[in-house]
Amino acid sequence: QTAALETKYRNEVDLAMSLYAADKLPDAVVTTYGSKSGSTVKITCCIGRCSLNLSNYWAGLWRSHWVLEFAEGSKSGKLSGTVRSNVHYFEDGNVQLDDGTKFACELKFSKGVGESMAAQVMEYEMEFNAGMEDIYVSMSEQVLQGLRRRLPVTRVKFDWDNKASVHKLASDLRGH
Repeated sequence: QTAALETKYRNEVDLAMSLYAADKLPDAVVTTYGSKSGSTVKITCCIGRCSLNLSNYWAGLWRSHWVLEFAEGSKSGKLSGTVRSNVHYFEDGNVQLDDGTKFACELKFSKGVGESMAAQVMEYEMEFNAGMEDIYVSMSEQVLQGLRRRLPVTRVKFDWDNKASVHKLASDLRGH
């Protein structure tokens, strides 16, 4: 019977978190685990999504890990989690933004275990995402230009595709 309760809670959380992820992170992978020790139920849910757009020179990764612990039959539990995001832009140089944060709260099961957890996770992840949006908005063009490689002193980009230019550069460097 205790395994059945653990499975019931795990399935409830998995369904709610999968619905949340399908709505907010299409094509994300959701994995949910459950365990029970004495009267304490522990549900762990991981969400991950990787997006690649190589033709536009960017890639992104979203990972979150959530743990809900509660006593069997209680109306609340402890929710804790981490969110990590990595964005990589690599046209004419490399610019990366890697950020993450932790969350924790006492969660009341007003809508049932799964729905309550998914609602709180959505609130935390949207809060994190809004913070990321603020970073993007506040970054001025000067900040982004400061992160990129500057032109050489000649103010002309070197043409690495021109074999004669590369050979001349190599010869000049060998002579010095």
